[in-house]
Amino acid sequence: MAAMTMQALADQLKLNISTVSRALDPMKSHLVAEETRLRILRAAAEAGYTPDPSAAGLRRGQTFTVGVLAPDLGNDTIISVVRSITGILDRLDRMPLIAESMDDPARTRRLLERFRARRVDALVVLAATEADRAVLAQAGQSTPLLLAVRKLNDTNFPMVTCDDVLGASFAAHHLADLGHRRVAQLRGPGQSATFADRTKGFEMTCAARGLTIVGDPLIALHATAAEGRRMVSGLLRHNRADAPTAIFAHNDAMAFGAFTALREHGLSCPEDISLIGYNDTPLASDLAVPLTSIHYPATQVGSAAGEMTMRLVAGMPLEPRTVTFRPELVVRASTTPPAHLSA
Repeated sequence: MAAMTMQALADQLKLNISTVSRALDPMKSHLVAEETRLRILRAAAEAGYTPDPSAAGLRRGQTFTVGVLAPDLGNDTIISVVRSITGILDRLDRMPLIAESMDDPARTRRLLERFRARRVDALVVLAATEADRAVLAQAGQSTPLLLAVRKLNDTNFPMVTCDDVLGASFAAHHLADLGHRRVAQLRGPGQSATFADRTKGFEMTCAARGLTIVGDPLIALHATAAEGRRMVSGLLRHNRADAPTAIFAHNDAMAFGAFTALREHGLSCPEDISLIGYNDTPLASDLAVPLTSIHYPATQVGSAAGEMTMRLVAGMPLEPRTVTFRPELVVRASTTPPAHLSA
């Protein structure tokens, strides 16, 4: 039996084919009266009709695909953002093409070129760094492009981010409120605005609250547990007699590595040194000593990025063009007053 066509479906319902087409298009179904739309959807389901995205794409000059460039698919927060983005895309019949940059500028350039060669309808970039500014500008000339998670200042790209300056400020205020005065921070790679903002927020608040940052700068090559372990081990080897009473890690992964380093040096958390992370990943609450962390609103960031991307594809105005979500402090057992205050 020949497959049902849209024209045959329209003839069966005695409707104009353009009305049927709009009703079956998630981006245009709102243009059709609800009763008519439901009648078309029921008839399509009963007839086993499935829209042909390739044919629709040819008519519109679209491929019904969206490129999503992530920095690290092993990062729980990035995965949560990507999952929310793809949920929105799937609902609107767009197929995500997902790639991982590993924060390698040459790889980023190569992947963006491949996305464009496949004529994706839009690009969602979660992996932007200062080193990628020129290649992103070039890609954005031919393909609608949105930045999520990581921002780039002084660009016209629409952006969906979290206020990481505020989040890091929450961490510093929390430690100061507990009575800590000597603290350290484990900084992520500086080419990412995410980590640059966390550095800024923490340092500004420490200065305002009279906290001294020791061992600075402690900067990770990659924001991983291995790097957190390396930096804390080095800090304790060189400053054991004058160690901080609390450590702020720019993400939970580095905080997990810091836990390991403390144990290896015969120290306990939080009795000897308090730890606070960032992102509030699922593992944070399941550790033997649950980790205090800054909650990153990954679901909201991803959902907003997906919705804004579809507005870009549809040529709809974006107001506002920049959306910033608020992080939250989640206090758990890894932060307490320093020993000299709690004794």
